Amino acid sequence: GDGDGDGDGDGEGDGDGDGDGDGDGDADACAAPTEYIPCDDFADLGPNGEAIGNTLADKRMAALRAIGMNCPGATEEDGIFAYTSMAVDTMGAADGLSTTPNGNTAVNNNTWRIVTQFGTNGYYSPQPGKVQTNDDDENPVFEDVMLSNSFLLFSTGTLPSPNNQGMLSGLPGQSGNGNNNNYDGDNNYPGGISPNNGGNPPFENCDGQNDCSNTLAAQWAFDPDANDQIWLSFFIEVPDFTEGYSYDLAFFSSEWPQWLESFNDLFVGWQVAEEYTGNTSFVTVNGQAQPLTITALDSYFDPGDGFIYSDPELDGTGFDQVQGSDGAATQWLTAKAPVNPNEVVSVTLFLADMGDNAWASAVALDNFRWDCKGCVPSEVMECGVQGPM
Repeated sequence: GDGDGDGDGDGEGDGDGDGDGDGDGDADACAAPTEYIPCDDFADLGPNGEAIGNTLADKRMAALRAIGMNCPGATEEDGIFAYTSMAVDTMGAADGLSTTPNGNTAVNNNTWRIVTQFGTNGYYSPQPGKVQTNDDDENPVFEDVMLSNSFLLFSTGTLPSPNNQGMLSGLPGQSGNGNNNNYDGDNNYPGGISPNNGGNPPFENCDGQNDCSNTLAAQWAFDPDANDQIWLSFFIEVPDFTEGYSYDLAFFSSEWPQWLESFNDLFVGWQVAEEYTGNTSFVTVNGQAQPLTITALDSYFDPGDGFIYSDPELDGTGFDQVQGSDGAATQWLTAKAPVNPNEVVSVTLFLADMGDNAWASAVALDNFRWDCKGCVPSEVMECGVQGPM
């Protein structure tokens, strides 16, 4: 019934059924890599990018490579690239690891590190980045697409230098690991972060400027002081027929359990995009999206789901029980965000100490990668933080 005589039903005469006339059947083939080449050996980066160079641009490039981006020699078929501007003509980070938003002076090295292991237990070591596909029976299958040798670690406090192999032991007693002299401010946030509600209702009818998840406003209303800020901002160009990206994270805080429902440090994955601008690192609790804080993550610290100060997985992180410190941490989790094919998206990975500059928190970041399927923001269980891995 297609009139071209080849029996495929597409009217093109090539027999593949996809309608594009090339015979390959791939009219909507996702152009994201199925495997990424790594470039994050610790020896090639150093704790703060010293192996690349000592400029702020060098440090930002090292941080990007630690999470799997901008590998030398990579192509669009086996790499993912971050750019300094919407023009996507210069690889690198647009902002971050600086003393102020859009600043030119680097923050102290002891507030961020590139590491191969956090703590002495070995649990917080690089894990492969995975992408979900479905088998022939539509059951989810997770495929390793990105190998990792190191990861990026941010702190609202300070971090000692890792050893020569990249293993870092945190300072004991993180509840006393306070002001790190990074930027403190309540009106000027990097990457266009705006905590005001931008969804009507949440996750729908985004206004393109404020937080479409509507998860940040209440946290800022409680106390708008975002202290000890550290972040990394960059632009990405979405491949053909690719509808999302993801990255892996683990969150640590000495505020648990004392400051539940109160002062909360938080991590924000923020994007500015055509259809969805806002927080992409929200946590779904009882069907409701919340910002990534210890309050929202409380159930993630339950036995079998995460770790508290007495668990061996936190040994040597500083969030263990050494010096009587409280503390808890998640397992490795994955954050998923929606995008449109071929658009240029601004991404910011941001950590801050809300309301005070004591009681340190930290976030580990790794494996930034494309996700062909993406997710639907209004289906909150699809987007945001997923896990454990």
